[in-house]
Amino acid sequence: MTDAIREGMAMEDFLKAINEQPFELINGERIDRMPGTSGYSELIHFLFLLLHAFCKERNLGVVRMETSFVLPDRYDATWVAGSRVPDLMFIESDRFSEYTASDEDWRDKPLLIVPDLVVEVLSPNDVYSAVDAKVDAYRQDGVRLIWLVDPQRKKVTVHRLADIQPEIKTQETTLSGEDVLPDFTVPLTDIFKDA
Repeated sequence: MTDAIREGMAMEDFLKAINEQPFELINGERIDRMPGTSGYSELIHFLFLLLHAFCKERNLGVVRMETSFVLPDRYDATWVAGSRVPDLMFIESDRFSEYTASDEDWRDKPLLIVPDLVVEVLSPNDVYSAVDAKVDAYRQDGVRLIWLVDPQRKKVTVHRLADIQPEIKTQETTLSGEDVLPDFTVPLTDIFKDA
């Protein structure tokens, strides 16, 4: 009987490799991140400014744009079992404060904390199966709320950790932060006004 192959890579190797070419590790597969179009970047920036202003005013937590978070091996903190680079992420204030207080070198490596919310803006060249695998990975990681923003179809698919089926929001509806970002709402017409 042979030992199972260990998925992932050493943190030291991960840090070198990600500086050369941003990528994600999903189910043991390295997926390179490619730059998006100007419209794609503009939509991410709009959503970042909206979420950042809302969270800062209420001291709810931190919003990060295109930042890596990794999943260390549960038995070896120097081994990266998986990594994700969402377009946007939100981490609650108390969780983020506890995380940064527990690791004085946190600025020198990817985040070692799972976000509460992730936002992915779909581009025309995204493949459905890859997006679906990424959503599954986020759910397995424990992300509580996932927004898949589709500017081509002008809709947002909302995935909740507690729900099996996603909810489709169309342009006539409002997107809500639910219990992750209480009182946050934005009409989809605002999100897609320039799309």
